[in-house]
Amino acid sequence: MVDPNALQFLTQLTHLTYDLSLQRRQMDVERHRAQELATSRYADPKRLVRHGFKVYSQSDEDGIIQRNLQPDRRDRPHIYRIRS
Repeated sequence: MVDPNALQFLTQLTHLTYDLSLQRRQMDVERHRAQELATSRYADPKRLVRHGFKVYSQSDEDGIIQRNLQPDRRDRPHIYRIRS
């Protein structure tokens, strides 16, 4: 017969291990992104890739739209066409 406390402990340990591995993967992605953005290719502050982030988008469009609508970019008129 299996001890219920041992089974509960193993379940908690499995969840903890999964959470830690998920956090590690997220940290790896963030580290890789930071390393990539530190390269000379992305050194120009006008490159929109540096400002990208996701909230509701699939490919960092939220950050790019926010960057384009910031007050320092409103010194001259722009026309934006946002398409799905």
